[in-house]
Amino acid sequence: MILQTEHLSKSYGGRTLFHDVTFRLEEYDRLALVGPNGAGKTTLLNIISGEDDPDEGRVLFAKGARVGYLEQEAIEMGDLPVFEEVISSQTEVLEAEQRLHKLEAELGANPTEAQLAAVGRARDAYEMLGELLGMEDRGAELSAYCKNAYDETVSVMAGIPEDQRVRVAYLLGDAGTNTIAKNSYQGQVVDLVANNVADLGKVSGSGSGTEVSLEQVSLWDPELILFQEGSIYDTVGSDPAWADLSAVKSGNYYEVPGAPWYWLNNPPTVNQVLGMQWLPRLLYPDHYDDDMYDTVAGYFKTFYGYDLSESEFNEIAANARPKA
Repeated sequence: MILQTEHLSKSYGGRTLFHDVTFRLEEYDRLALVGPNGAGKTTLLNIISGEDDPDEGRVLFAKGARVGYLEQEAIEMGDLPVFEEVISSQTEVLEAEQRLHKLEAELGANPTEAQLAAVGRARDAYEMLGELLGMEDRGAELSAYCKNAYDETVSVMAGIPEDQRVRVAYLLGDAGTNTIAKNSYQGQVVDLVANNVADLGKVSGSGSGTEVSLEQVSLWDPELILFQEGSIYDTVGSDPAWADLSAVKSGNYYEVPGAPWYWLNNPPTVNQVLGMQWLPRLLYPDHYDDDMYDTVAGYFKTFYGYDLSESEFNEIAANARPKA
């Protein structure tokens, strides 16, 4: 036994996040913790790492076991102190860490598209994991997919001048007035393939974005609006408060798919690679001669080993394809 939790429970303000969580990890086990926003994933990890206390239950570790915890916000382009702790005993990963630090220094505060190429490829991460897990061929396969997807996108965008790129607002939240700002880590895909109108200066790395007013969105008057799932996509077309926006009047607004996780952000996952293939096909369909279903199905097969049917795709992307 490396780690064991016994009957963990945690509540906040009368709301139970989780109750009676019991599990055990043996050496070489790998466990994925999956759930919607607010389900208590981060709280559970904080309890396991000792950053928070449970209301009930306890966490046990094997003698000599150490916990390394890479916080979600640490993914941004800053220092990675926890990373050093996590991999301090792994010589293979230390070599990859040195490459990451070199890359961070080159990126600086305002990375260019050319510099982001090194990040967007994600190939170092998959090659590193392949080596650690003894699955070099699988790591190389995923690495190559990421590289090819990024290179294809950059090649297409190179043929679209800056002043011809679609002016896009990416909106989320119950009122549709939270936005993913330009130059935000959460907005890298949008920034890569579009003109993100939310140039706020102050950038938030939060997946919930930055709150703005509807008046501000009206001033931006984007050509196209992306709504995150769970926002106001279903009602915006009949809402008089939004009626004067060009994108709403023309029906040029869409919903970012969220299966199995959001394709653009929140949290930023490998699904951004899928978003990087989907979004330019939505914005610039004349620059592609393939079928969006084939692209998405290929991604699902490669990363999840899942044969996505066309009917499943139609359900996932019902509000995410060019309107007739």
